[in-house]
Formats: sequence, structure tokens, C-alpha cells
Amino acid sequence: MDGSDVNAVDTLNKKLVATGDDHGNVNLFRYPVLEETNKQRRVTGHSAHVTCVRFTKDGKYLISAGGGDKSIIQWRLV
Repeated sequence: MDGSDVNAVDTLNKKLVATGDDHGNVNLFRYPVLEETNKQRRVTGHSAHVTCVRFTKDGKYLISAGGGDKSIIQWRLV
């Protein structure tokens, strides 16, 4: 990936980074992301591109919004 697939980014307390991409994936990385080969946790649930990702203020959930599928998914962080 060259990074051009990323549509949305959010961070949580300088510990996690979440991204949403053109492939319907929500990706979690440890912060800071210094290398292209950083390990990630990828979850799928959207059938189209992800337009927005946001952590909740309490840091317990990540909310993602899909573009073409018009869905909102609440992900519990464990």
C-alpha cells in the first residue's frame, strides 16, 4: 500500500492510531507509526470505503462510518 487508500485517521491518547481505507477496512496501529511495516490489526465490516473513524472520549470504542454501504459500526476495544 502506498498510503493513498487511507480516507480517515484518528488517534487515541498517543497510544493507538485508527485508519479507514478504500477497501472497507478499519486498521489499528500502535502510536507512533514510524515504519511502513508496523504491525496492524485489521477488521472488516464495511462493504465499501470507510469515510470516517473516531475513538470515543472514554477510549472504549471506535466508531467507523462507511461510504457506499451507509453504515455506522461501533467497535469495542479490548
